[in-house]
Amino acid sequence: MAFEVFRKKTGGNRRSSTPWVSISKHGTLSLNASATGQFLDGATHAVLMYDAETRQIAIKPVDKTTGDAYRLSRPKGGGVHIAAKRFLAHIGYPHTETKRLDISWNDEVKAVVIALT
Repeated sequence: MAFEVFRKKTGGNRRSSTPWVSISKHGTLSLNASATGQFLDGATHAVLMYDAETRQIAIKPVDKTTGDAYRLSRPKGGGVHIAAKRFLAHIGYPHTETKRLDISWNDEVKAVVIALT
């Protein structure tokens, strides 16, 4: 029997360049570093919006003085976290398991859009 040595990749960026969000079973929206850099760079707060007809969530960066704004938490590894448990309950989204979804930018509303379908 011959063992083969596993060669780790060195250098380069192991992070995904595709923007995505995960919705955790705990009610947290987590955008990866690519999404944060492309869409929320420099933002400290955002409002959450929902379109029931299209089943889409929008995350719109805003000034922190906006009354309905959520704080964007930035962990050391990059990306953004939003504590959205109440929002998800309000729209009736069953966050019983963590799911990863693709996202896009909507120029019309100036927001990150997540399709739940």
